[in-house]
Amino acid sequence: MTAELTIDPSDGAICIGGQLRLVASQEKTGIETLASEWLGGSRDLHNSYEWLQLRGLTFGKQPAGASLCLHEHRLISAHWGVSLPGAAMEEGWPTQQAINQEIKFVRRVLTAMFRMELTDGAFSFPWGTVWSRFDPKGFSASHGVSYRKS
Repeated sequence: MTAELTIDPSDGAICIGGQLRLVASQEKTGIETLASEWLGGSRDLHNSYEWLQLRGLTFGKQPAGASLCLHEHRLISAHWGVSLPGAAMEEGWPTQQAINQEIKFVRRVLTAMFRMELTDGAFSFPWGTVWSRFDPKGFSASHGVSYRKS
């Protein structure tokens, strides 16, 4: 089963399938219970940070995966990637053209979702930031939401 990933502009909640809402500072146990059918694994960095992987998602109706970042067992950010059909690859990695297409696609979806344009690749809100831009260090598209400490 797949479910659409969206971000609620009012509070930055990560919404899955129009029913599940994951909110800033939500505890890991609650996330694991609510999102159990999409959990694909976790990675504990043993420094009070942990990542939960979500699978079976779509973003803008395209296949997507997401990672939730937890600090001290509470949600602080989410990052996602989209698999566009026909994206050009070189030795198993997306080309610059494929990366640019993914960023353009995600920005178009976010612009519709938030009803405002990402002029510098990010939106800032009182609750946090949503971004979609090129990450030169990782040579990849980077999309996500991070929450301000309350």
